Amino acid sequence: MDGFQVDTDVLRRHATRVGQVAGDVGTAQSAAQTTDLNSGAFGLLCSFLPPIVAGTDQAARDAIAAVREAADAMVTEIGAMARSLDEVDGAVETRFQSLARALPR
Repeated sequence: MDGFQVDTDVLRRHATRVGQVAGDVGTAQSAAQTTDLNSGAFGLLCSFLPPIVAGTDQAARDAIAAVREAADAMVTEIGAMARSLDEVDGAVETRFQSLARALPR
């Protein structure tokens, strides 16, 4: 193996897709925040359930928030990776062009 190639346009498209997923997770997060598990939500017969599921409910909300935060961070980092690779590639190309000009023909 002589090296590797990275298509930064593919990285950017991937970041866009991850951003779309982050948006979907944000929708789920908003929905979870509007849900209220008070005793009235289950009626009189099942009024004992809210205290039982309250811990699970909060854990689910926290997990959704963590996934959203991670997805947003991934979008940022994938974009930064693409920019960095483009910058390095440009710098290497410039150096090779300088070297080619300095060599006798």
